Amino acid sequence: MDNLLQKSKKILIYIIIAMLPVMTYINLFGKIKVNVSVADIFIGLLAIVTLLDFKNFSLRRNFPHWWYFAGLILWSIISNTIAYYNQNIVSGSILHTINELIKFAISGLYFYVGYNSFKDREDYKKVLRVWIYTAAVVSVIGIFVTINLYLGNMIQDGLFIHSDTGAKRLVGTLTDPNLAAAYLNLSFWISAMFYNVSESKVYKYFAIVACVLIFISMLLTQSRSGIISFIIGLLVFIAFKFHKIYKYLPIIIPFLFILYFGILNIDASYFDNSFYNSTVRRFEQVAEGTGEWEIRSNLSKAAFMMGKENFIFGVGRGNYVNNSKIYYEKIGIDTTSSSYEWNYGIKIPHNTYATFFAELGIIGLALFSVIFFMVGKKIIGSKNILFIAMLITYMVQAFAVNLENFRGIWFVLPFAVLVNGVEVATYNKLNENIDKRIFSRYAVTCIVMIFIAVIMLLDTAPKYSKPITLGVNPVVDYVDDVASDEEYILRYYIEGQAEEEDKPSSFIKVYAIDKDGQKGLIHEISHYNPKGYAYIPFIVPNHTRRIAIEAVGTSDEQKVIIKDVLLVNKNTGKADRLFADSKYLPNCIEGYLADIVFYKKKVEQDIDSYKLFANTFVTDDAEIETTTKQTILYFKGDKAINISDRILFLGAIKEKVDGNKIKITLKFKCIDKINKEYSLWLHAGVIDQGIVSESRKQYGFENWDHEFKIKTTEWQIGQIYDDTFEIEVNEGQYDMKFGFWNAKRGEKLYPMIYLGWTLFI
Repeated sequence: MDNLLQKSKKILIYIIIAMLPVMTYINLFGKIKVNVSVADIFIGLLAIVTLLDFKNFSLRRNFPHWWYFAGLILWSIISNTIAYYNQNIVSGSILHTINELIKFAISGLYFYVGYNSFKDREDYKKVLRVWIYTAAVVSVIGIFVTINLYLGNMIQDGLFIHSDTGAKRLVGTLTDPNLAAAYLNLSFWISAMFYNVSESKVYKYFAIVACVLIFISMLLTQSRSGIISFIIGLLVFIAFKFHKIYKYLPIIIPFLFILYFGILNIDASYFDNSFYNSTVRRFEQVAEGTGEWEIRSNLSKAAFMMGKENFIFGVGRGNYVNNSKIYYEKIGIDTTSSSYEWNYGIKIPHNTYATFFAELGIIGLALFSVIFFMVGKKIIGSKNILFIAMLITYMVQAFAVNLENFRGIWFVLPFAVLVNGVEVATYNKLNENIDKRIFSRYAVTCIVMIFIAVIMLLDTAPKYSKPITLGVNPVVDYVDDVASDEEYILRYYIEGQAEEEDKPSSFIKVYAIDKDGQKGLIHEISHYNPKGYAYIPFIVPNHTRRIAIEAVGTSDEQKVIIKDVLLVNKNTGKADRLFADSKYLPNCIEGYLADIVFYKKKVEQDIDSYKLFANTFVTDDAEIETTTKQTILYFKGDKAINISDRILFLGAIKEKVDGNKIKITLKFKCIDKINKEYSLWLHAGVIDQGIVSESRKQYGFENWDHEFKIKTTEWQIGQIYDDTFEIEVNEGQYDMKFGFWNAKRGEKLYPMIYLGWTLFI
């Protein structure tokens, strides 16, 4: 019986490791949203098995750190009780307090399981092996889901597989990108530990593969706190181990170089720089102290102010949100603004230490920190650099994220205590004698890696240009050998803010230059407060030798930037880069490479990916676009679209009337009886909020909803109906989509139709 119970405990521990990152949300008592792991179920089963084997349980032997978690729970009860009777503190319900105490108890249980997870070297290796198998699977799932998001395949949230459809950040089987980053950070160092203790080459190679998968997954989380803490931990490791690893740096550095530029290359080729732009924006916020980073800094400031005013006991565990408003006001945040609730109203401090100080006072913060100082002292004494790097990684990330309830750290933390009493050092010894054959392989590998790195740099560099800041002095670039009488599209990214709401911040002008050097204006578009990609179509006039693109700001004070500029032939998809000043190459090298074929200045573009307004009709007997449960479908202009098996959409035409008036005609064919009356909703998004009409500025898009002149219930099968109407718009670019809507029942017909980007001038 005893043997069976011991085996059951081991199996349950392995299952807990495998299920630890598989997480979801539940509503506790139907009122409180709680982050839970599938491993919690098996923790309960392990507790039952432990009770059955209670005669072999010793608190001193199996859970000597029980006092730490008991102290946190006891102090939380004291703090929350005092807060409950303090009229100056807004206290949560008893259920809320119980929820917080349960979290500490769960953390204690994970610490207990980790402390009893191995007794010898072989057990230790098995625990590490199960962990990195799990981490590799989590990484693969996360990478697969995230890449599909970038490709436009929206994988819906399941019970245990999650996706961030907004920012497209890796979540995997966890519930938050920052939590995923914390798990991946631990997993990276655990993979390194497994490499260190493995004698088998197969296991060593698998540990390396796991590290690469984890590193890629870490980047895809776009977690600033996770990536920065990982880099700091890695630098600490390199500093301590430099005397042993310096000889591998000529291979490691080019490999990381290849990996970085490989990710950028894939992003530019398949994802339209969206991953790169999102990641850079997030780290720019850190450097500039703006955006989400500024919000999180303010959250921490408010928490420390709260802790100073409630120095001993804090405001009670879980009561930060209830009491934070007055502290936000003290640091100058407008709590009456429409953005307050979203940015601050329901947010925790995003700083583990500030949270404990605010909610449990200085004593609570000291209690929380003591275990890390105890463990830190042990691992520093043992000079186990992998554990030192792992602990530093966690403690740094805890400055920017609330990680006190992260199950992974409580499971792994006891390893640092246990590992000193277990013979875990690798048996492999480095041979310091230089073998000529090994040295030759090493040299060849270095040369090949450096060559691949150079090729990767040259292929990636032209895809990432520096943004140009526009001022009153115009910047101009030219494209030669353009085709007359053919349609071109000028595509560019522009972002900026006008000094005055009713005055443009910048102008983009397109000129045609003939063989005699005469210049004529083809197009001019103004921007007010743009942020996004613009698509400007135009026909090249006869006898044009070259095209000039001019970008100019209306002031040197306002910051307007333009980048990623392409002039695309719509018929061939061939595109020329303009204003190309590479982010990754100095100008002297870039100038030398400009005429080399490999350093691509001309690129291929998929025009359909631009999703432009087709401005055409198809015949009623045209091929019909196949739909497979899509809720929205882009009209390319070559096929009709079936709407709910009742209507065929045959296209749309726009015509300028006069002034700011545009006439739009949508063409439909009735293919089945329509028993309900539907109206048409038509919305147009913009990249430039300055062009939205006054009545719609608060919504940020135009709304041209209207009723049909002939009710849809009166449409006859086989008949074609034109829906013609006029709209009044400001000059600029609009992103249009429409659908059928029954207001009384709140019903829509699917798919909705995405008409795409169009320019009204």
